[in-house]
Amino acid sequence: MNDSDPTTEIWKPILGYEGLYEVSNLGKVRSLNWKNKKGVVHELTYKLTRNYFSVGLTKQGKQKWHKVHRLVATAFIDNPENKPQVNHKDCNKLNNCVSNLEWCTASENMRHAENNGLMEAAHAAIVKACRKKGWPGVKASVESARKTGWSHMKDISKKGAAAAKKARSKPVAAFNINGELEHTFESATEAEKNGFSSQAISACCLGKRKTHKGFIWCFIETLGIPTMTPAEKEKLLMQWSKKTEKKSSAA
Repeated sequence: MNDSDPTTEIWKPILGYEGLYEVSNLGKVRSLNWKNKKGVVHELTYKLTRNYFSVGLTKQGKQKWHKVHRLVATAFIDNPENKPQVNHKDCNKLNNCVSNLEWCTASENMRHAENNGLMEAAHAAIVKACRKKGWPGVKASVESARKTGWSHMKDISKKGAAAAKKARSKPVAAFNINGELEHTFESATEAEKNGFSSQAISACCLGKRKTHKGFIWCFIETLGIPTMTPAEKEKLLMQWSKKTEKKSSAA
């Protein structure tokens, strides 16, 4: 039987929730312990989180939210190279049919986004988010965002170790491909302590590289984000620390 056949729905157990939940090749999730009066197994309702469908799965009294596309890919698509991300081939993040999904690396995901014009939308979303937060220094158009946010840093870049060190000491911000702010660090060197490359981050901020580990990087001063107080910096670092702990425990 062909798992990618859109005319036939196939159900498989969800890894870690065997006997409790199942996911289908058409992107649906159902609870095996929840049936209506006619004995029909209940399909879970989705929650839209950052443009992706998610479902809450409960085990031993604890609920955890999972992105539907990852549940489908894990159940139906082999991943021999252990690639970390799941790409939507048609660029529709709500189409979670197995035929529309593929495992990929962060760079492959970004390349797909660039080839299909999603980076344009991401840059536009960043501009919109910055304007909404009241951060000055960012123009309304995508082209202006490139000039003021990424490319114009080439104009002030200098050769030599001194310039590189200076670049790595500036506060930086990381956005995902949806244009949403994910991380901020006091410097690229500080980000390196959290698993990123300070050289790659600096290259992104200077316009020499587009992304690093799936994120779009910018100098915070370029976006006009007000200088953070020590308390704000500590809060941001604590948020990052909690995210890291959650990822470690999940692994």
